[in-house]
Parts: sequence; structure tokens; C-alpha cells
Amino acid sequence: MKTAVLYTTTYGTTQRCAEALVAAIGQGSQSFDLKRYPEPNLQEFDAVIVGASVYVGKIQPAAEAYLKSHEDELLRKPLALFLCGMQEKEMSNQLQNNFSESLKKHAKPLVWLGGAYPLKKMSFMHKLMVKTIAKVTDEQEAIRWPELEQLANIFQ
Repeated sequence: MKTAVLYTTTYGTTQRCAEALVAAIGQGSQSFDLKRYPEPNLQEFDAVIVGASVYVGKIQPAAEAYLKSHEDELLRKPLALFLCGMQEKEMSNQLQNNFSESLKKHAKPLVWLGGAYPLKKMSFMHKLMVKTIAKVTDEQEAIRWPELEQLANIFQ
């Protein structure tokens, strides 16, 4: 299916996942950074995947705003939702808390694709939070590539 992969990212992990999905799905699929392109035209796409990174339990405002203002349109197409983040213990709650009930019911699937701690790219405040809360001192990446491939296969 020709799929629009919409995403928001801060340090690039969600973008990497979105671009990997587009490459795996093929068929003229495209990715759109909702911060740069807040109103992508979805008419030419058969399906939509929306991904966002999570910080302090919340998805980014651009993703949240898009999901709220375009919910009716998203409910008319095959849809998947994914989150990127490193707090595995919290992901189940974050998947449930960051999307409306109707989007969660409609989305097939609702999935966590892992995340990264790109400390060299992080702002001072984010780096301080990660070092303090997660006790991380080195860069880490834990993208869940098998789950990403499974998601892509659904839309091929």
C-alpha cells in the first residue's frame, strides 16, 4: 500500500524509524516530519502510519495536535501508531495514554519501536534528565528492528 509515514522527532530516532518503514514498504510511500510539514496531503495515500517520540510520558506537541485535528481523516484509512522511547517499563502506559480511544481501536497495530539515548545530540537539560533519571552515561540505541519489519510487512 502507498503509505504516508508521519512523525515527530527531536534527536532523529523516530525519523530513522519512519525512513526505514518507508524504505521497507516501498510502493511510493513517503515520510513527513510534522514539524516541517504540519499538513501533509493524505489523499494520494492508501494508509497512514504516525510515529512520535516520548519525553516525560508525552508525545511531542506537533504529533498530539495533528492527531487531534485530523482524527476523522485518520479513521478513514488503514492506520498504525508507533512510539519511540527508551523507558520500556512505561511504554505500555504511554501507548495507552497518548492516543485517543478511537485511534487506539482503529490502529492496527499500536507498537513501541524502541529508542535511543543520543547524548551527543541532546540539549543540556535532556542530557541531565537522562543521566539523572535513567542513569545513562553513554550513548545507547535500542531500536526494535524486528517489530519495525513486522509493521512494514502489514503495509506492503
